[in-house]
Amino acid sequence: MKTPGVVFALAAAVRAYTKEGDGVLLQQPVYYPFSEVITDNGRKIVNSPLKITDGYYTMDFDDLETKIVENKVKLFLLCSPHNPVGRVWSEEELRRGGEICLRHGVLVVSDEIHSDFTREGHPHTVFAKLGAEFEQNCLICTAPSKTFNLAGLQISNIFVPNPELRKKLLKEIAAAGYSQVGLIEKVRDAVRDMCIEANYSLSPDMRCVFEKACQEEKSPLGRQILNQLSENLEIAKKDEIPICQDTGMAVVFLEVGQEVHFEGGSLEEAVQEGIRLGYTEGYLRKSVVGDPVLRVNTGDNTPGVLYYEIVPGTCVYHPQ
Repeated sequence: MKTPGVVFALAAAVRAYTKEGDGVLLQQPVYYPFSEVITDNGRKIVNSPLKITDGYYTMDFDDLETKIVENKVKLFLLCSPHNPVGRVWSEEELRRGGEICLRHGVLVVSDEIHSDFTREGHPHTVFAKLGAEFEQNCLICTAPSKTFNLAGLQISNIFVPNPELRKKLLKEIAAAGYSQVGLIEKVRDAVRDMCIEANYSLSPDMRCVFEKACQEEKSPLGRQILNQLSENLEIAKKDEIPICQDTGMAVVFLEVGQEVHFEGGSLEEAVQEGIRLGYTEGYLRKSVVGDPVLRVNTGDNTPGVLYYEIVPGTCVYHPQ
């Protein structure tokens, strides 16, 4: 499965496989988001620190097992190869740690994002390759961001061989809003609502321009016409009556979070469908068909124009 980054997957795993107040095991010193995804989700950090002897880091297996038992740990965030100490764990080390986890029912989430950065003589061992038991008791997290310097893609690959574990993680990921169906529908519905609202009422900035015109108009007839228009606008807004049957142009502004991932659909498709629904449900002239964003329609005068800006975050926002 895909997620917008390994850290996102670690946080989702913490929520999917533990409860608030539970202890989650890690081995410090370790990449700082490991701690954040634990504490930010109301879980407790259980640290089994790495040992260093003559400048060489190793796992403290006795401490690891003791901490698991004493804290009733059910989830272990493993960093393999380890960041920042640079250790490429041997197959023997991984197997010994994995056996402890199997013995006490601890699920292993193995962050293997640095697996392609190993020196000759220090091969990387994928945790799931240790054997069938280990494979069914782990999640493997990888991404192209380190290997190919593509962090801007905000994408990672999460391998979950165990179908029951996969089902739980998918449910948590969907609950976090990382779901193509829900997200595309939200964009479509937001654009539809914006179009309908624009049919019935002026935007705040246009309202200011209109009010200023009413105040500055010197002609008695002009003021009378503008005041009558102002009354009509209030009635249109209250009773949801279209201001004008001529739809003009649909201009949609969106802010798209850089961590948003559209799968199985596109932003343009969602906007186009939203425009079509907005005009239909807003009782305006059906001048938009086909692909409004691409200006492919019946020849009428209602193209759809989409402007969007990439911003930090995981949301799609439509400024009013």
